[in-house]
Amino acid sequence: MKGSALSVIMFLFVLVSSHAETRDSIYVMHNGQTVFKASMAQIDSVSFVNSFYMPLAKAMAKDPRFGLFNEALRVTGWADYINQMPLEDPTFDPKADQRAIMTHTVPEERPTARKIGFTILAPSDESLAKFTACPACPNGVHSLADLENLATFYYRDVYNHDADFITDYTDKKHYLNRFIAYHCFDRTTTASRFIKDYATPHHFPQYDMFEYLEPLLEQSLVEVQLDRDCVLPNSQYGLLNSQGDTTKAVLFSEAINKPDSGYSLNGYYHEISAPLLFTEALIADLSSKRLRMDIASFFPELVTNNMRGNNPTAIAGVMGKTHAYLLPNNYLENISLSGSTRMAYLGACAAYEDYQGDEFYFRGPYDVTLKTLSIPSGTYEVRMGYQPTAYRGKVLFYVDGVQVGDTVNLSLLANDPEIGWEEPGRNPEDPYGFKNDSLLRTRGYMKGPSSFYCFGHWYGYDADNARLSRQSLRKIIGTFTFTEFKPHTFSIQSVLSVSGDTQLMIDYMEFVPVPLLETEGID
Repeated sequence: MKGSALSVIMFLFVLVSSHAETRDSIYVMHNGQTVFKASMAQIDSVSFVNSFYMPLAKAMAKDPRFGLFNEALRVTGWADYINQMPLEDPTFDPKADQRAIMTHTVPEERPTARKIGFTILAPSDESLAKFTACPACPNGVHSLADLENLATFYYRDVYNHDADFITDYTDKKHYLNRFIAYHCFDRTTTASRFIKDYATPHHFPQYDMFEYLEPLLEQSLVEVQLDRDCVLPNSQYGLLNSQGDTTKAVLFSEAINKPDSGYSLNGYYHEISAPLLFTEALIADLSSKRLRMDIASFFPELVTNNMRGNNPTAIAGVMGKTHAYLLPNNYLENISLSGSTRMAYLGACAAYEDYQGDEFYFRGPYDVTLKTLSIPSGTYEVRMGYQPTAYRGKVLFYVDGVQVGDTVNLSLLANDPEIGWEEPGRNPEDPYGFKNDSLLRTRGYMKGPSSFYCFGHWYGYDADNARLSRQSLRKIIGTFTFTEFKPHTFSIQSVLSVSGDTQLMIDYMEFVPVPLLETEGID
C-alpha cells in the first residue's frame, strides 16, 4: 500500500540523511532492483516523497531497458503529455450526486474520484535490436534514426505519404509520433486488464475472445486476442494484433506492470516482444472480421478507476467482490445522456447472461448517445446485444445522428410472435434452428451467441447458452457504409414506456462486414 510505503520511505530518509556527508545518493530497492535513486544534495523529505511517486513517463525514463523508446517518447512530446496530465479530474465532486442507491445483486457504489491515467506498451532496446522484419532496418533498430526509418516505412503508406515533409517530431502527423502514439493508451491498465480479467466463466473456453482498444493514435485500433490453445510465453495476457496467426502476434514480455508496486502516479508500462504496428495488413484483417465489442470497452475511465475487470471470477451478491456503480451523467467522456437518464455500470457478475458478465443499465425516459471505438472503413451490418424485459419500452435508433427505421419495441421477449424465436432443437423440421435464424433476420433480429451463458442461473437464466435463451437477443440496427477508419455515434431514445418503468440495458455491439454474413458462425 502506498501509505505504508511512504512511512518506510520517510523512516529511511531520516536514517540515510544523517550520513549525507559520506553518501552521495540515496537508493530505494524493491525485489532486488533499484526503483529510486537521487542525490542527497538535491532533496529534502518532502521533495523525496514527491519524486518517489512520479508520473509514468518519468518513471519509465529511469528504466535502462527502454533507452531508445524513452528517447522517442521524449522527442515526440508524448512524455511531457503524459507527465503533465492531472492525476484526477479537478471538477469531479463525489458528494454532488445525491440520488438514491439501487440494489442489483449488491447495492450500487458511487465513484470516489475520476482518476486519469496512461499505459505504455514498449519494446526494449534488446527487442528492437533483434527486430529485422522491417526492410528499412534489415539489421535491426539501434538508434532513433533507425526507429524513424521503421515508422516511416510502415506509416507512410497507411497515411498516403501525408507526412513525408514533416520534420517536427511533435507534430501528430509525423510518422515517428504516430508510431509512439500507437503504443500509448489513455487508461491505467495492468497486463491482466487487456483481456485476461474479462474472460469470466460466462464465456466458454472453446471459443477465443477478442478485445479492442483505442490508443492515443487517433482513428486506429489495437486488437487483443485470448487464444485458448496458445502456449506462447505470457499469451494468457493476450495476443496483440495477431491477424489470425500466432506467429505474427506481439506478446507481453516478462517486464510487466512496471514500475513495481505502483511507484508511478498515473499508470503502468509493459514490455512487449516487438514493435506494435498499425499497418495496411492489420487494417485489412480488422475490416474482414466480425468486431464484437463489449460496451464497457468504449470507456477508458472504467479501467483507470478500477471498475471494469475487478471481479474476474464474476462472484455474485458479495459486497466487496461484486460491484455495481451509479455513475454521474458526465463521468464518461464517450457517452452523452439526457438529464432524465440514470446510468449504472454493473460489473461482471454470475447473475447476468452477458458476454463478459457486465452490462450498462439505464433508467428513466432515457436518451443515450454512445461514441464507439474507431471502425475500419467498409460496409457493415451493425447490431446491439441486449436482454429484453417488459420494462425496456419503445425506442428510436440513430447512427451518426441519422434516424434508422421506425420505433422498435425492446420489451418483447424473443419468443413473442412479432419476433418469432424458437429454441433450437424443439422443432423437428428445423433441428438446428437455422430456418428460424432466417426468419428472425427478416424481422431485424438474431438469437444470442452460443459462446456464453449465465453460469449463475439467476433471474430465470437457465439456458445452456445465450443462443438457446429467449432472454437474449441481437437487434440488427441496419447496414451502413463507413468511408473512413473512425469512431461513430449510436443513439437510443426512449419514446414510449409500456410499463410503469422505463429501462435499457446494453451488453455489446457487433460490426459485421456484409461479405461475412453468409459464413458467420453461431458463436
